[in-house]
Amino acid sequence: MDNSDLLFPKAEEADIARIWEIIGQAKAQMRRLNSHQWDENYPALENIAKDIQSGNGYVFCNKENIAVTYGVISFDGEPAYKEIDGKWTNDLPYMVVHRLAVADEMKHQGLAKRFMLQAEEISRNKGIYAFRIDTNFDNQYMLRLIDSLGFSYSGEVSYRGDKRKAFEKSIRPHSSSFGIPGYTIREAIYEDAEIIYEAIDSQLALKIMKQQPLADTGLRHDIVCAGMFVAVCGKYFQGSIDHAVLFFFLQVKKFLVHLFPIRSFALFPRKLTSP
Repeated sequence: MDNSDLLFPKAEEADIARIWEIIGQAKAQMRRLNSHQWDENYPALENIAKDIQSGNGYVFCNKENIAVTYGVISFDGEPAYKEIDGKWTNDLPYMVVHRLAVADEMKHQGLAKRFMLQAEEISRNKGIYAFRIDTNFDNQYMLRLIDSLGFSYSGEVSYRGDKRKAFEKSIRPHSSSFGIPGYTIREAIYEDAEIIYEAIDSQLALKIMKQQPLADTGLRHDIVCAGMFVAVCGKYFQGSIDHAVLFFFLQVKKFLVHLFPIRSFALFPRKLTSP
């Protein structure tokens, strides 16, 4: 079925009754499948109300503006994730999705996966590229969804007294072409650190900072150092690092000035990037 016309707004108080119906359907399915993810006490109506009040509840709505999928997209941090029997990849800010449920009449149409992808897009727009999630060991639907989206297993967390499997993934920033055939530019993420580290050391950073031509770009030298990513240019470009860095800054000068120093960017061959 074509669901391309579905809307994806934040949930409102007027949606609570319908959301509660969807949650009830999900609980009934879990009982049939002998899954202990949710029970008669959780999620409670109070959880849904708090989700909406906090602005973290989202719904897919059909053309009649009736909710057909509900979930929470939160950037507030999950207290249960502070104690993990395992290890998270990093301590960067992250997004988490909770209480994801699809109406019975819309199941098996890919809406749960589509909700997760929409959540990733919201996270990209916030500049947050870590995605964490947990689920019960017997929630086969969610485990398959998590696997299909490329999550990695991180360990176990305790949630409401029960052990849950915890997963994480990195959300790839959007990349775009900027004038050099075969190369794209995107915001750097945690997984880029190793290749950036290999391409730069303190002496190279000092050398870049002292390059007189960089003054012509109008960028402060401390900004040049903060954006260590530029050294990646030297790893892949033929010619000197000086020319690569200068050309790079000239190409994206206006874009970078608005975003520094809170973000850094990386230039990679297309084969190293993903959509």
